[in-house]
Amino acid sequence: MLSIPTDGINAQLIELLDVKMLCVLEFVHFQNNKSFDFANIKKDLRAMLNTVKSEDILKKVKCEINCLNFQIENGVLVKYLGNDENVVVPEGVTSIGDNAFYGCTSLTNVTIPDGVTSIGYGAFSGCTSLTSITIPDSVTSIGKYAFDGCTGLTGVTIGDGLTSMGNEAFSGCTSLTSIVIPKYVKTIGKEAFINCSSLSSIVIPASVTSIADDAFANCPNLSTIYYTGSSEQWENISISD
Repeated sequence: MLSIPTDGINAQLIELLDVKMLCVLEFVHFQNNKSFDFANIKKDLRAMLNTVKSEDILKKVKCEINCLNFQIENGVLVKYLGNDENVVVPEGVTSIGDNAFYGCTSLTNVTIPDGVTSIGYGAFSGCTSLTSITIPDSVTSIGKYAFDGCTGLTGVTIGDGLTSMGNEAFSGCTSLTSIVIPKYVKTIGKEAFINCSSLSSIVIPASVTSIADDAFANCPNLSTIYYTGSSEQWENISISD
């Protein structure tokens, strides 16, 4: 286990930050020729934060510790490794990868930074405690099954940059009550909102040219559909049976 004395703690924390925490941990590992686990390391570091007086250092160390919860490769958040309720996706991430948060049942809130351009296949599937999410304008695509089975999700705010929404993207979101489809989306995918039993209203933009099979199947409470285009445009939308 990594052990750092409290004497001169600020200087040692700065050193950790300057050479990047993970590099230091790898060095300690090879020097001592023994393994250690990140859970204990994070516990030690969190305890040390109580002795730190510099707010800037404290902020940086917290950021470094937070980043230990993420597997990031070339800007892609491959996997979330933690179990926190509130998660902030690190700056610099450009894509949330396939199944990145799959089955994270403790997750209640996630902040996605501007700069993320895509949310992958099943990225948040099975996150049953997730209650709301705001998707920034930078996101242009939401993959298949991205929020499938997020049964606690009551509200979704989707930025205007979205152009593509995969099949079953929000299927089985049984607590979702309303949704506004962004103004540049052209296709509402197959079974995109199937089994959203609480869904009562939806706004469909004039940009939509097709609504795929069973996009709103088994949505018994859907009573209000507001279309922003003209009646002529609505008549030209391809709606599958």
